[in-house]
Amino acid sequence: MALRTLTLLLALTALPAQAHRLVIYAYAEGSEVVVEAKFSNGNPAKLGEIRLLDQASTVLLTAPLDADGETRLPLPQAAAKGLVVEVETDQGHQDYWLLTPADLGVAQ
Repeated sequence: MALRTLTLLLALTALPAQAHRLVIYAYAEGSEVVVEAKFSNGNPAKLGEIRLLDQASTVLLTAPLDADGETRLPLPQAAAKGLVVEVETDQGHQDYWLLTPADLGVAQ
């Protein structure tokens, strides 16, 4: 009985940490980069910042997250070799997505 109670307690204490995991997805659509940011429980990430970086980690563009969890940004001209899309929420949660030249429709 004590082992079952301990197992239940450990399982319940782990739940809040997993509910706050940030998940992002990014893709190119025409001349825009679309960034979707949400938490693992499905709620959109509403407050925070998106950064688009080139392969040398130079920040090309920053923008706030849109309240619905989907943000559209202009595709930087310097993105020919790919992009790193970073998202950081106001609560410090972070994630990133890599867009290759093929993802951006750039011929190599």
